[in-house]
Amino acid sequence: MIGAIIAVNFTVPPVYGQENIRACAHTTPVKTLKEMWPALFACWNGSSGNEDSEIGLVFSLRRDGTLIGKPKITARQIQGDETQQQAFETDVLDAIEKALPLPFSDSMGSAVAGRVLAVRVKGDGGWSVRY
Repeated sequence: MIGAIIAVNFTVPPVYGQENIRACAHTTPVKTLKEMWPALFACWNGSSGNEDSEIGLVFSLRRDGTLIGKPKITARQIQGDETQQQAFETDVLDAIEKALPLPFSDSMGSAVAGRVLAVRVKGDGGWSVRY
């Protein structure tokens, strides 16, 4: 079965507000999409020297909050030489890996499992999602 990308796009700042701050790899259950994105990017603080860089990724998660395969890079606009560009990609993927597995509630795990998720990650620590 092939998942569909639902075309909803909104930009989410790295921190919504004090009540939504999550520590990297926090174990409080994720119950909603609004909670999922900050949990996924809680370990992402940006990449020094790459503040104007961006990378687009698509990936899917299992109901237990782990990745299905590896994130696929769909777009990149990365500043610097080849070494700096590779370092930025590695920083982004490492930050996501540190946050996983996401501690989904049973209902959230069922809702997200196998769906294609798309995200744009920015070098300044920001990110935006399409799902």
